[in-house]
Amino acid sequence: MPLLELRGISKRFGDVIAARQLDLTVRRGEFFTFLGPSGSGKSTLLRIIAGLERPDDGRVVIDGKDVTSVPPWDRGLGMVFQQYAVFPHMTVAQNVAYGLRVRNVPPEVRRQRVAELLALVGLKGKEEANVAVLSGGEQQRVALARSLAVHPKLLLLDEPLGALDEKIRRDMQTELKHIQQQTGTTFIYVTHDQEEALTMSDRIAVLHEGHLVQCDLPEVLFRRPRTRFVASFFRGSNVLEAMVEEVKHGRLVLRLAGKRVIVPQPVGRQVTTGPVAVAIRAEDLQVRPREGMHLWMEATLVEVVYRGTNVDHVLALDDGQRLVAASTRREVDRPGMRIPVGVEPEQVVLLED
Repeated sequence: MPLLELRGISKRFGDVIAARQLDLTVRRGEFFTFLGPSGSGKSTLLRIIAGLERPDDGRVVIDGKDVTSVPPWDRGLGMVFQQYAVFPHMTVAQNVAYGLRVRNVPPEVRRQRVAELLALVGLKGKEEANVAVLSGGEQQRVALARSLAVHPKLLLLDEPLGALDEKIRRDMQTELKHIQQQTGTTFIYVTHDQEEALTMSDRIAVLHEGHLVQCDLPEVLFRRPRTRFVASFFRGSNVLEAMVEEVKHGRLVLRLAGKRVIVPQPVGRQVTTGPVAVAIRAEDLQVRPREGMHLWMEATLVEVVYRGTNVDHVLALDDGQRLVAASTRREVDRPGMRIPVGVEPEQVVLLED
């Protein structure tokens, strides 16, 4: 039995639809992420799970129990927000112990639990520190420890790292994943940051305008997107127009930028001849490809963009389409040059729309 089930969830705010007949399940002990741009409905969905919003239609089921009408304080959940929401008049230990004290947990048990959690989040020795003088990253650790103190069935995290600077945010991504694994608590995380989602998640649900577009393992979403939206949402993916000329024996004959190439037919999907969109990762494209590559195309170099670990070569194909080929070094640097670019057929992904 999954720990969480959303069954036919719909939610509207005036003319804005935040959720459209949405179904999904979250497994026990999973780090599950809602990913999408602003306005996609991810935070609304989290608030519906928490009981802070009531769905217009559908049911929320936690641990086999329908909790759609159950108030937030009776759902057995914890929540961490982007704003740290720590109590500035309390010490670190008092903040972490707050939920335990409200539940009348005996003082000795409270002290032991606080000590365990502060060690877990890396704040051992700061029990008596004034929480208001801690850094943003430390305050977020306090908020996390306070939410975990009461042994929640689910911990809901609404963009909790968004207010941190980049280095601290990257460090906290790794720490959050380690904490989730050590405690075994089921995390449901909201973010608009693709790298953050890929780094931490066991599974990711991509949301767009209230629709659940694709729910998959991080590497599947990154390497095998199903739709234009998912392909375009992850940085480094080229979406190109092509034509299916023939379908036979589980293979497709594509025409792309004037070239014919045979690619595998997507598993479990019927494909007919006609126009189709394909996705190719920028790092899979080779500028001046090696001999024997089955698909290579002539292109014109438009510009070269240095990005630190990668160098992006922006190219124009003969049919007017543009694409980016990423490399660890600058391959060519004179705009206007005619150069070949290639990719292996199995790295060409057919999209559904």
